[in-house]
Parts: sequence; C-alpha cells; structure tokens
Amino acid sequence: MTVLALLTALGFGFRHGFDWDHVVTIGDISSSTSDRRRAFALSTLYALGHAAVVLILGIVLILADIQIPAGLDDKVGILVGVSLIGL
Repeated sequence: MTVLALLTALGFGFRHGFDWDHVVTIGDISSSTSDRRRAFALSTLYALGHAAVVLILGIVLILADIQIPAGLDDKVGILVGVSLIGL
C-alpha cells in the first residue's frame, strides 16, 4: 500500500508540473538568456528547488499532522498570480 501511495504522489507531482503557472515560470526563466545550456540549467534548478520545497513542506505537514484549511487554496492562487506578474 505504501508503494501505491508513493506512486500516486509521484504521478500527481508530475501532473502538477504541467500546471500553467509552472509552464509560464519555466518559459520565463528559459527565455531570460540566449544561451541554451544556461536556460536548461536555470530551468532545471527551478524544478529541483520547487520539488525540494514541496517535498519538505509535505513531510512537515504529514509528520505534524497539520491539515490545510479549505479556503487557503484560493488565497495561495492569488499569491501565485501576483508573483507571476512580478516575474
């Protein structure tokens, strides 16, 4: 059952990576330089950093048995939108 849960989480993580905010961010990062290797390296660092933060936050939430409030998703969505405009 643990393996199934991990595979499901991995699948949702890959799906999450194709959300519009991630595609836009990687597009912005990769278009900031004309050097293709640098663009690839920066985009990869973003993806790895984002994955690490999500993993650490997830582990903390699970171990501390913290539940995320239902209304938080809408507020975080606004924050993400504002940060993308800033980028």
